[in-house]
Amino acid sequence: MLETLSEIIDLRDPHVLGHSKQVSSYAAAIAGGMKLNARQVELIRKGALLHDIGKLGIPEDILAKPARLTTEEYEVIKRHAVLGAELVEKSPSLRALIPIIRHHHEHFNGNGYPDKLKGNQINIEARIVAVADAIEAMSSDRPYRKALSPRNVISELKKHAGSQFDPLIVDKVLSMVEFQPGLREADSEPQSELTRILMTSLPPS
Repeated sequence: MLETLSEIIDLRDPHVLGHSKQVSSYAAAIAGGMKLNARQVELIRKGALLHDIGKLGIPEDILAKPARLTTEEYEVIKRHAVLGAELVEKSPSLRALIPIIRHHHEHFNGNGYPDKLKGNQINIEARIVAVADAIEAMSSDRPYRKALSPRNVISELKKHAGSQFDPLIVDKVLSMVEFQPGLREADSEPQSELTRILMTSLPPS
């Protein structure tokens, strides 16, 4: 049911088809690599599937705009974190996902949104989804830019560790992907290669 709902969410934005499932795969792989317990990994997997559910309340002309957003449009988009948390709050079985959905755009240095949380004020699940979300976004084509190569994705993660991202999570991702065979030949297909690397890094069940 959650996977179907994630597909409905992504259908609102033609530029990010499959985004939520991919973020969920990345996030679960990272959580597994960090040796989080099975309950946390499953919470992260589910939360990542629904992290953008608030976009159901964002006007379609903004979601589907084939160019960079204006400052005013970006402020509208930012509402999706709070809208998503409010939507999920109405379902008792999904309330545990609220911190992930509300806080996946918080930054480690406190400059994110909606609540300007910083460091360990942001729960570990949301911090992991934030990194997974960024990896997927950077690894995918957008109307205004092409996907980054795996090498450049890694460079961006390093650049923003400690500011946007939890540096410990970035370190874990780097340990999972940076020295894997094939990474440097994957510039033509960054998303599929990062998927392979992260998913094959999952510890045995």
